[in-house]
Amino acid sequence: PPRGDAALVGVLGAMGAAVAARGDRLSVRQAPLRAVRLDCSDLLDCVPTLAYLCSRAEGTSVLGGLATLRHKESDRAAATGGLLTLFGTRHRWSPGKGSLAITGPSPPARGTVARPPPDHRMVMAAYLFLRGGGGGRLHGEGAVRKSFPGFFDAVGERGRGVTA
Repeated sequence: PPRGDAALVGVLGAMGAAVAARGDRLSVRQAPLRAVRLDCSDLLDCVPTLAYLCSRAEGTSVLGGLATLRHKESDRAAATGGLLTLFGTRHRWSPGKGSLAITGPSPPARGTVARPPPDHRMVMAAYLFLRGGGGGRLHGEGAVRKSFPGFFDAVGERGRGVTA
């Protein structure tokens, strides 16, 4: 089975999105997303993005296998919870179980200012939350240079002050 970022394709399909791959391009047709239950122990780097997707899904999703999420470039458990709180998404972290329950869909949160820790995955996830929540301002965008220096060019934001 695919691991890491490649596994997001299967997760999107399980959530109800229409996903098609052509060469090195991936297209995802927007569709109402369904809640999922996932063991994320092999997907820890994807958890911030998965949290965003779950915040857009109808119902309560449960992400498990998160016991070591606190030991990444930042405390991604706390930072992901912070994004969910900032964007008004109901969630519950169960540290003893190493799981995060997220109930969506989140309400719009236009004009939000996001200040994620200087962790490339958290900055990209904050951008998704901003874009999906109606726009706002992102701080710390330079952190994306670690893994995807062209991220803001790819999403059409370079030169626009990295607003969503």
